[in-house]
Amino acid sequence: MSGVSARELIRNYGQIVRVKKGSEESFKETKAFIQPLRSNDKKTLYGNYLGIGADNDGMYLYIGTPNVSLDEYPLDTIVYTKNRSYVVKSAKKICISDDVIYIRAILQVCSNQD
Repeated sequence: MSGVSARELIRNYGQIVRVKKGSEESFKETKAFIQPLRSNDKKTLYGNYLGIGADNDGMYLYIGTPNVSLDEYPLDTIVYTKNRSYVVKSAKKICISDDVIYIRAILQVCSNQD
């Protein structure tokens, strides 16, 4: 397979995030893209993203490297960025054959910023 892989793009251009699993004290660090979640409504079929500061009900899309498998973490897992923290609402591995390409998750902004 030629070209740049999704993992390389995330590692090179993603932001550093820290992940805290449930009540554990330690963090795991990885890289990910986090962006406002768009509606699956047919009106947004052509990629009409929410503008900066637009209300998206506090829901975000996470696309991260597979070294931190959020799909195996409890749903009270917290993802910390430089400016904000999020709680994991759902997560799954995105694969091609048996190769995990990235982790996709739905995050919600934490109401109490730690």
